[in-house]
Amino acid sequence: MGLLRNMKTLVDLVRAPQRTLEEIGHKRHLEALRSSPHMAPPPNAPREIHYMRLEVEESACTGCGACITMCPVDAIQVPETIAKVDQDQCVACGACIPGCPEGALDITEG
Repeated sequence: MGLLRNMKTLVDLVRAPQRTLEEIGHKRHLEALRSSPHMAPPPNAPREIHYMRLEVEESACTGCGACITMCPVDAIQVPETIAKVDQDQCVACGACIPGCPEGALDITEG
């Protein structure tokens, strides 16, 4: 009987993936999971998220465009004489940094 009940639960989840466990009556299972010591983060886990971003030091940038060819996601443009980074597209991988002959690129926390 337990196997059939579990199969019905699985079928319910597959048929309606947009529904949460709370909506289909598994609130006590969620509470048990949330209170389980196995669900706690490991002791060495970071306590906060740090976002990284690519910064261009405008006083050093010559607008040569070398960084553009190194960027795997095409997040860097040189509209005038200084490189500009599309922060929404940039993944802060740092691939462009060694390509800059002026050393004008750096990854910072932000």
